[in-house]
Amino acid sequence: MVALLVVGAVLLVAAVVAAVLGRRARGRAEAIEATPTTRCADVGQTTMPGSDARVECVGGATHGPGGLLTAPLSARECVWYRSCVTEHYWDTDHRRDPQGRTTSHRVRRTRQISDDRSSAPFAVTDDSGTVAVDPRDARIDQPEKILDRFQDRPREGLLKSSSSAAAPSATSTRSG
Repeated sequence: MVALLVVGAVLLVAAVVAAVLGRRARGRAEAIEATPTTRCADVGQTTMPGSDARVECVGGATHGPGGLLTAPLSARECVWYRSCVTEHYWDTDHRRDPQGRTTSHRVRRTRQISDDRSSAPFAVTDDSGTVAVDPRDARIDQPEKILDRFQDRPREGLLKSSSSAAAPSATSTRSG
């Protein structure tokens, strides 16, 4: 009976979290849909300087006053980057059943090692003009993914020089 109450409480909490996340995602989608798309030359006329008003302008990205950046993981030149490193590994969960017996289960887990984004300004240019973008305040929509790599790490006791060895943990890197 107690186990059913615990399961019910966990499911209730999961439902509330899912509802909150769904509402937040719907709010973001509505805000994006309500955001006017404008030409670069008209951005200053659409918003007041220093305001938090959202605008969308579509064009090509060009480097800012500091020139091109170099993405840390791919070493490619770019105007903006985000580099994430995530470790995937196996762990053991120990569970006690109602009779008091302990069982062990292998569980795959992930841990984010780093998440780095460039903060240097860049620009968006279309046929009407150029708009400066401060990436600290911008939501970068669908950036081009340049690097997505999964790198195995050899298990202890196996041939460490072999790159084809299966691994209990690995690191995934993404840079663009």
